[in-house]
Amino acid sequence: MKRILLSLLSILLIFCLVSCDLDGFLNPNGKENDDKESSSESESSGDESDDEEDESSDESSSDESSSEEEEKTEPAPDKTVYSNKIDKNGKWIYGTNAFNAPTFSGYYHGYSSALTMTFDDGYDSGTGRYVSSIYAKYGFRGTAMLGPCFLNDSLIKDWNEIFAEGYLDAGCHGYDHINPPELASSGYEHEIKDAIYYLREKFPTQRVLTFATPFAHINDPYEEYLKDYAISNRLEAEGGTVKIGGDYNLYRVKSISVLSTSDVDMFNQSIANAVKQAGSWTVELYHCVTDNASGRDATKQFFSSHCQYLYNHYKDTVWVASFEDVSIYLKQIESAKINYVASDRESMSISITHDLDKDIYNIPMTVKLQVPTNVTSAYAVIDGVQQPVTVSKGSGVNAITVKDVPVNSDEPVKIYFGGNDLYDNGCYHRYGRIETVKAGCETHGYAVYECIFCYVTYKTNYTVPKGHSFTVFKEVVEPGCETEGYTSYGCENCDKTSKTDLAKPKGHDFSQNREIIKEATKTEDGLVLAKCSGCNMEKEITTTYANIAPKAELTATDGINAWTYLGEMFDGKDTTGWTNGTNPVELLLEFNTSSVDYVEVIFERYCDQSLVVSIYDGTEWTDIGTWSSLTDANGTSKHTVSFDVEKSIKSVKITFNDTSRGCTKVCEIGIYGITDK
Repeated sequence: MKRILLSLLSILLIFCLVSCDLDGFLNPNGKENDDKESSSESESSGDESDDEEDESSDESSSDESSSEEEEKTEPAPDKTVYSNKIDKNGKWIYGTNAFNAPTFSGYYHGYSSALTMTFDDGYDSGTGRYVSSIYAKYGFRGTAMLGPCFLNDSLIKDWNEIFAEGYLDAGCHGYDHINPPELASSGYEHEIKDAIYYLREKFPTQRVLTFATPFAHINDPYEEYLKDYAISNRLEAEGGTVKIGGDYNLYRVKSISVLSTSDVDMFNQSIANAVKQAGSWTVELYHCVTDNASGRDATKQFFSSHCQYLYNHYKDTVWVASFEDVSIYLKQIESAKINYVASDRESMSISITHDLDKDIYNIPMTVKLQVPTNVTSAYAVIDGVQQPVTVSKGSGVNAITVKDVPVNSDEPVKIYFGGNDLYDNGCYHRYGRIETVKAGCETHGYAVYECIFCYVTYKTNYTVPKGHSFTVFKEVVEPGCETEGYTSYGCENCDKTSKTDLAKPKGHDFSQNREIIKEATKTEDGLVLAKCSGCNMEKEITTTYANIAPKAELTATDGINAWTYLGEMFDGKDTTGWTNGTNPVELLLEFNTSSVDYVEVIFERYCDQSLVVSIYDGTEWTDIGTWSSLTDANGTSKHTVSFDVEKSIKSVKITFNDTSRGCTKVCEIGIYGITDK
């Protein structure tokens, strides 16, 4: 009997052990091994079951259960594998990918190559007018290389009008057109420096930054002197192109000469071969463009056909620009650098900086960046304006080209990516939306998605900023002496404010608080320390003894007489005060408070007449003298009457009584005293 019981117990024990091992094999972590997407409800139920087991176990079994639970917990993903950063070499690191640093691509506005037409000497302004008329059709620009020795006053006037149209700018072609190897170094200053300064003086809208050496020759000493006054120099004859990234010298830029015998079809073909080279700069040299060209001149028909050919075939790929514009752009490429300002999965911000003169070197540039292959669309925000971006597909990497990136701008350019959400960076991503952000006044709205395996996030579904709504009144600020006045409103959705009803600064008033440092005399100027009545700013002002009233100019009236009206007293247009009756006429002159010595009135009268002179000191009017023809019987002769003042005043009024048109001719009114110089 005992043997039978022991056998049954052994069988039962073996069955229990086998059952436990099999259950552990099927589900070592308490759940099916391939169930990576179990619901939160089942996980919660499993947790409750574990809690009940823990409560029913003793301390020892509790420790074992805790240890077993720690083993069940899956390790957290290594997020650093999928970091997004810029390394020391300027590469954008994303996941296991390293994208090359951004580079400058081609020329301004995405043009792959550039072409410049130059026009030498300047003795024929008709060439400039014709070239500008053709350029206006196509939006081209070029350069007139002028030599002072070829110019006169008439040509200078013509060229100023041509430059005002904006299709040509001015370069220098040497003062006296002397071949550089034949010129001693002592003559460089006149031929280069004096020539450039002369052109800048005569053509004030032109910077004259470029040069074209006469006879296409140059030597090393001439080039070294030229570098202090010009940013580039053009040679001629031999042909050839400058190539971005190649070995070139901007002070020895070769060009292709155009002659009266040049065949336009053959010339177009040679230019086509040149501009098809990405990054190339081709320069053409013309002298005159006329109807009946000969020698080194070109015909109008040749020039017109050539420009039309360029526009028809290369308007989207070739930048037809001035010698100055292309030189500036190439100098910028040599000195500028592209900076990553910020970067994340869905966007990148860049800026361009350089240490050159920012007033000259400010042409927007074209930038090319590498991006992941999942980026199939993009757009850029430049100065607050959304602009399209070109995306080029490649092998293992895509590229985007951003045009018109400003240089040394306070506002970086932000590029937003779009395309395929799935991207293999070491993880087969499975994304779910975790956040939706609404658009703000200035910020984009977007949705945030996160990978459930590696927790990489990205943003998409961008919505444009909705803009401000400035409806909340803030304050009214009155203008100061040097500060604007305005009314301020706040946005109802954010903290931004806007100013409207701008008022110009009212300026300083130095007419009131004045301390005499040195009294002016008739032979020597004086000095006054004046304090602005609005802001107490102090200023030393030189004073002088002078006629405070401007000298009168004769003003024709009705052909019967010629009267003189002074300043703001009477402009000669409104004659209602001068009647054929006997109404009094007042002439009023106002000025900054000045120390007046005397008032002098010069007039002619043709019948009985009287006048009264009054002064105003800022508080009240005072009569200082009268004159009457009844007590001065000099017939119709010219009269000069003078009245002493000897005090500071700000207005003078002369009243003519018993007057009529044709009876009085006022010649001049003088107010003599001390005033600001």
